Amino acid sequence: MLLFSSILNSSISLGGNLTMVDLPGITRVPVHGQPESIYDQIKDIIMEYIRPEESIILNVLSVTVDFTTCESIRMSQSLDKTGLRTLAVVTKADKSSEGLLEKVTADDVNIGLGYVCVRNRIGDESYEEARIEEERLFESHPMLSKIDKSIVGVPVLAQRLVQVQGMIISKTLPEIVKKINEKLTYNLSELDKLPVNLTCVADAMTAFMHIIGLSKESLRKILLRREFDEYPDEKNMHCTARELLCLASQSLALLF
Repeated sequence: MLLFSSILNSSISLGGNLTMVDLPGITRVPVHGQPESIYDQIKDIIMEYIRPEESIILNVLSVTVDFTTCESIRMSQSLDKTGLRTLAVVTKADKSSEGLLEKVTADDVNIGLGYVCVRNRIGDESYEEARIEEERLFESHPMLSKIDKSIVGVPVLAQRLVQVQGMIISKTLPEIVKKINEKLTYNLSELDKLPVNLTCVADAMTAFMHIIGLSKESLRKILLRREFDEYPDEKNMHCTARELLCLASQSLALLF
C-alpha cells in the first residue's frame, strides 16, 4: 500500500506537490526474528498514515490477488468508508491478463476512485521505454486492449492523483485555515492578558497568579483528579502539585 499526502519525488512526473509514503506490506507470520506482534505493529503504522482526511490511499494490488479478500482494501475501507480518497493500482497486468477486465469493471469491493492498470518496468528499461511498452501492451494485447484507456497506464495514474489531490485540498483547506485563525486569535488573546513588563518579583508573582487563575480548572483536573485528557501527549503536564511548584519556581527564577 502506498499513501500520498499533499508527491512525487520519484520517476513519475505529476506536476503537483505530493509526498509519497511507501507503507510496509502486511505480515501475519513472524520470520527471521521478527516479534510476535509484527502484524499489530505494521497495522498500527498503516492506520496512522491513512487516517488523515487529506491523504490519498493508493492500494497497490498484484493482478493475481483476490481483491475480495485483500486486507489492505479492508483497512482503507475502515477509514475511508465513502472511498473518496482511495484509488487501486493493479500491477503486473502483463503477467496474468485473464479475468482482469472483469475485476476492474465489476468492482466487487467498491473502490471509491476505481482502478488503474499498469505494466511494471522490466530489467534495465528506462522510464520512457517502459511507458512505450506499456502503451503497446494495452493497445495490442487481445484481452488487455479491451480495458478502457481511461484506466490504464502510469501517465493516467499520475493525472488521476493530481486530480484527487486538487479535490482533497479544496475540501480540507477551508477547515485548516479556520483552525489556524482560531488558534492565532486565542494565542493573541492570551498574549494581551499578560503584563507588558515584569520589573520586579512582585510583578512576576502577580502575573503568575493571574495565569494560575486562568488555568485553575485545568489544574484541578491535573493535580486533584489526575485527569490528563487536555494534554494526552504532553507528558510534562502529567505531574504532581509538588512538581508543578518546583517548575513554577524555576520559571520565576529565569525572569530575573
